[in-house]
Amino acid sequence: MIKIECSTGEYVTIDVASLRGANLDGYELHRAQLNGRTLDGVSFRGTNLRGANFNDSDLTEADLSSARLQVATFENAVMKGANLRNTQLAGALFVATDLRNADLSGADIGHATFRGASLQGANLQCRRIEEASFEGISYDDATSWPGGFIPPT
Repeated sequence: MIKIECSTGEYVTIDVASLRGANLDGYELHRAQLNGRTLDGVSFRGTNLRGANFNDSDLTEADLSSARLQVATFENAVMKGANLRNTQLAGALFVATDLRNADLSGADIGHATFRGASLQGANLQCRRIEEASFEGISYDDATSWPGGFIPPT
């Protein structure tokens, strides 16, 4: 059993020995404190993670599709190959986050910050991309941007 603390004062008990590869689809984890956790391969499909903290966490190939992650923080997180399709990321903070080969297609990234993020090979066919901040990012020819969007240089 693993207990996840939420800033709301609540604890959510998950019946698993490890969070690696766990299925947490549809859980209510509003403002969960997941800093420094190894969460590679975890499935958070449709999970409410609004305001959650993932700083210094490993979310390699995690499935966060259709999750609610508004104002969540991902400072220095590793999210290589993560599935963020159709995710609510409005106001989320990705500072020095490794999003190489992540799929953010259909995600709402209005007012999200990607300062210093690694976006090589990422799919950024997102909604409200013009409202997001991309200061100091790195990307390559394999990074997919919406038509007409000019990424920062």
